[in-house]
Amino acid sequence: MDFGSSRALLLACIVVLVESRYFNMENAADGHMRKHHAHDVKHHVKRSKFMETDYVGIDQHGQAYVNCTYNMDGVVGVRKCSMPAADAAFDMGFACFALWNGEGEIIAQDCWIHQELSLEQCQKNRCTQSTGYGSVNFCCCFGHECNGKLDL
Repeated sequence: MDFGSSRALLLACIVVLVESRYFNMENAADGHMRKHHAHDVKHHVKRSKFMETDYVGIDQHGQAYVNCTYNMDGVVGVRKCSMPAADAAFDMGFACFALWNGEGEIIAQDCWIHQELSLEQCQKNRCTQSTGYGSVNFCCCFGHECNGKLDL
């Protein structure tokens, strides 16, 4: 396995591990494939600069969400991604992300729900590659379906 393939596999494993720690996978057809596990720890979720209404929607329950382009394992569509409930155990935020190879072919697109500190690299309304990192590239962005078209 060459360095680029090893790096792609490592990055994909990191994404899966992060997501599997916090979420259950459900039916891809319903558009709400992930739900947050309930935690015993009570924690006030602050509304950050990442939760500005220009980049997210607010549902009928007052919960913020974003629609992200979804492309994994041959399933393509749009997914409604929302924050964990107000009693979430971590200071989390959300964005959309894209992962692609050196030829510009999409490897994965989905929601990026992570600690807010990790989201500081994300762009507003577009998914842009800031610098070349080799055979696997990552970007994240704020705004509905902002990860649907990559600015390479």
